[in-house]
Amino acid sequence: MQNSYLSTLSSFTTPLVNISTAIEVPGFPATSRHITRMEEAELDAVLQGLGVAPTINSVAAKRRQLRGFIGLAELPESA
Repeated sequence: MQNSYLSTLSSFTTPLVNISTAIEVPGFPATSRHITRMEEAELDAVLQGLGVAPTINSVAAKRRQLRGFIGLAELPESA
């Protein structure tokens, strides 16, 4: 997966698509940094668009869940 090769917060992600519709998930984060700025509703929408049930925990947990699902390292080096 392309996203697993990102090394900085400013590296562009490769958008993923909804498995049912084959359409790019709306609101998919453009960069790793974008995930750190996403609010809970945005995270929920993207996770659901990817077919993933959002965790019921904190926003930080949802950010970790999204990063892991799209193949990003836990903490990339800053740009």
